[in-house]
Amino acid sequence: MHWQLLNASKVILYYQRYREYNGLTEIGRLHMEKPTFQPLGTHVMELDTPALVLDMEALDFNINQMSSMIGHGDVGIRSHVSTYGCPAIAHLYADKFPGNCGIAVSTIGECEVFANSGFPDILITNQVITKSKILRLCSVAVNHSVQVLVDSPQNARDLSGVAVNSAVTIGCKIEINVGLGRGGLSDTREIRELANLILGLDNLELTGMTANFLPLHVSSISTEHDIATLLSVFIDTVKQAVDMDAKDGFLSVRSTEGFLDILGASEISEIQIDTVPLMDHKSLQVNPQFKPSVKVLCSVLSQPIPSRVVVDAGHKTTGPDIGLPVVDGLNGIEAVKFSAEHGALEVDENSAQVLSPNDKVWLIPFDLSLCTNQFDYFRVVRKDVLGGLWPISSRGLFG
Repeated sequence: MHWQLLNASKVILYYQRYREYNGLTEIGRLHMEKPTFQPLGTHVMELDTPALVLDMEALDFNINQMSSMIGHGDVGIRSHVSTYGCPAIAHLYADKFPGNCGIAVSTIGECEVFANSGFPDILITNQVITKSKILRLCSVAVNHSVQVLVDSPQNARDLSGVAVNSAVTIGCKIEINVGLGRGGLSDTREIRELANLILGLDNLELTGMTANFLPLHVSSISTEHDIATLLSVFIDTVKQAVDMDAKDGFLSVRSTEGFLDILGASEISEIQIDTVPLMDHKSLQVNPQFKPSVKVLCSVLSQPIPSRVVVDAGHKTTGPDIGLPVVDGLNGIEAVKFSAEHGALEVDENSAQVLSPNDKVWLIPFDLSLCTNQFDYFRVVRKDVLGGLWPISSRGLFG
C-alpha cells in the first residue's frame, strides 16, 4: 500500500483502527498537520522531516528512573499533561504509577479532551472565569471529578451559581502567590476569607491550597535553595491563613525541575509534574540523570557558507520562544537562529562533522510544551523503527 497516497477517508479509518488497537479514545476533530504517512516499520532516519519523534526506549528508562526516585512515599504524583497533550502518554504514566492523583491540565479545552480519553480525576491549574467556560466545566463534572484554581470571591460565587444549576460539585484549590509573578493570593486574611466563603457556598468543595513553582522567566529559579525558599513561603502562608492540622491531601504544588527537592517535604501531599520524565533541554540541565525522549528530526537543506548549515526546522517546528533547541550528537555544531520555516546551525571551524544536503540532524527542544504544540502527532519509535503515530489531541486547545 502506498501510504503517501491515502485519501482522507482511509486516513480517518487508519486512526480509528489504531486507537481501537491501543484501547484509546479521542475527541474527533480535524488535525492541522498534514504529515506524509509512512508505513510502520520505517527506519527513523527515513522519516519525512521535520518530525516530532518519541523514543520509547528513552521514555521507558526515564519512567523507571522516576519510579525509583519517588519510591512509595506519601507524596502523590499528578502528571501535568499540557506539556505533551497526548492521552497515550498519560495512560503510560497512569499504568506505571497506579497510586497517582489523576492528571492536571491548563485549560477547559484540555480538560474536555482528557475527560473523553478515560481520565476521571482532573485538576485545571488555572482559574475558570467566563460563564461559557464554567458551563463547559460543569458538563465535564457530571461524570468526572474536576478541580479548578480560585483566587477571587466573585469567581467562587460564579462557580457555585452555575454548579448549583447544573447539579454538580466543583472542587476548588486556592492559589497562593509565592512571589513568582503568577496568579494567586499572598495576604493571609484574604486567603482565610476566601476559604470560608468556598466552605459556605453550595456545590463547591474546598480541596486544598496550591502554588505554581514554575517561574515566568526560565532563568529565575533552578537551584535547591530557591525551591526550599518557595516551599517555606508556601507552607508558612497557608499555616498562617488556615488550620490545616486535620487536612489530608491539602497542599499541592506544581514543579518540574525541582520535584526531587519537594518529595522530602512532609507537608506537601501532591506534586504536579510537567516535563519529567519526557524531558527537554532546560529540564536536563537540572536533572541530567534522565534522557531526552522527545526530539525533532530535521534535514539539512543547504550549506550556503562553510560555517553555516540550514535545516528544515524553524519556529513553526521547534517553538524556540524562550530558548533555542540544542543539536544532539554532533560536536561543534550549534543552533543559532530560526525563521518561520528554517533553522540556522553554526559549524565551528574545528568541527570534524561534515553535513550535506539530506543529512539528518536531531534537535532537543529547549521547552517541550512549546515544541509539542507545533505538531499533531508523535512519531513513536522503538529500536529506531516507527511503531505508531500518537495524536497530540489537546494541541492548540488554549480555551
